[in-house]
Amino acid sequence: MEKLPDFLLNRGLALPRKIQSTKSYLNFKPTSASSLINFFNYHFRRMKLTVIVLLVQLEFTFTSFVIPAARVEECKPTGLRVSIPDIKGIKLFSFHGKINEIFNKKEIGTISANIVKPVNNRWTFYDPNINLRQTDILYYWLEIVYFDGKHNTTYTSPFKQHVVNLNNPLPSNRTFKRESNSTCKLGVTQVNLRRVCSGKLILNENFDQRNRHLWLYEYRFSGKPDYEFVGYTPFRSDILGVSGDAFIIRPPIGSAQISTRTKWSFKYGKIEIRAKLPEGDWIYPELFLNPANEVYGPGYASGQIRIAFVEGNRATNYILQGGCILGSNKAGRNYLMRSTRKNNAWSASFHVFSVKWHPGIIQVMVDNMVYANIFPPKEGFVKYADYLNLENVEKWRNGSPLAPFDKEMYVTLGVGVGGQSFEDRRAKPWRNDDPRAQKRFYEAKAQWSKTWTNSTLFVDYVKIWAL
Repeated sequence: MEKLPDFLLNRGLALPRKIQSTKSYLNFKPTSASSLINFFNYHFRRMKLTVIVLLVQLEFTFTSFVIPAARVEECKPTGLRVSIPDIKGIKLFSFHGKINEIFNKKEIGTISANIVKPVNNRWTFYDPNINLRQTDILYYWLEIVYFDGKHNTTYTSPFKQHVVNLNNPLPSNRTFKRESNSTCKLGVTQVNLRRVCSGKLILNENFDQRNRHLWLYEYRFSGKPDYEFVGYTPFRSDILGVSGDAFIIRPPIGSAQISTRTKWSFKYGKIEIRAKLPEGDWIYPELFLNPANEVYGPGYASGQIRIAFVEGNRATNYILQGGCILGSNKAGRNYLMRSTRKNNAWSASFHVFSVKWHPGIIQVMVDNMVYANIFPPKEGFVKYADYLNLENVEKWRNGSPLAPFDKEMYVTLGVGVGGQSFEDRRAKPWRNDDPRAQKRFYEAKAQWSKTWTNSTLFVDYVKIWAL
């Protein structure tokens, strides 16, 4: 095995100056390479081949639940009411409808709502503002969440249609009392494959404590597509910690990264992160949205949305970037990234970094200022495949024009160092096409280590709202 350079055996780099605040933060900070290497060597020495036999008791639940027939009622002077009888076990009733427009698939209707409780022994959708005309055709489908005593199961009805008859409309106020909290307007956002109410705060993380039900603490070597010069470990208190009410990650080199991968994902919404970014040569924050299932292919073939990216180097720390990654090559990384500049370093203080992710546009913001509007072309981002020399993107044609950014994504927070995220330049100690890039980086430790005096990423909160 190749002998490690002496500088890899030195003790950790200096910790950042303490931030005087009564509030605590999630913090991420890189630490020394020797600690990381010893940690992984210990881990691999202890690896054994283990065979585990699990005896699993399988439970099969058979239910006779059938969605009851819906009653569709036209109201006067305007309005539409659709209802089903209350049956024990129903927990949610969702209505999706279109007027004179056929559904192509089980999608959100132009008329839709979630009903969370029955009224007068019926689960009722009611909108007094719908203006129907004689012989209009209402196309609709229903979705029911039913509890059988052990499990919640979602049922969907076949597509239905109803021809409007205004000869005997019902009065709008007929024995129906609408409750203010009984309905919500379904928006375009979904969480873990379920649609949610528009405007709802769907994630509110203030880091009062470590929430292992939401966050996965990454434990791995880095690799494709960025090949950053770190290994991620959650087991070092000098790298990853909660201080008061916030999260702190300190970064050859061990760093830390947490994500909601496998635990929580969403599609479309507004995400807001209040954070103080790390400073130091070749350090960068990882405030990303990554694809939950890589439907379109591995790595950047399924896209990445960058909420905030700032190089820690003093010469470039005043440039904030945000936007979308289409591929791992230079053109794919840069084409949909946008930037804004300020007179001093972005790492000097806390800022609120935001992305509004909508089916037709991705907006990038900082401190409530929009600095980028990214629109897909009519043909979709796949239009740029040849121009940007993108690979493995044919599957984008199967999605919407926003593909690959039309599938659920999860939140990633962390600190990266080096790798492919920095373009080649004179002052950079490695080249991205050099197979010994990491070694070249370590050989320049005398230059970059002295700049790592404020290398901590502080995250105050993460909030996400449904659209």
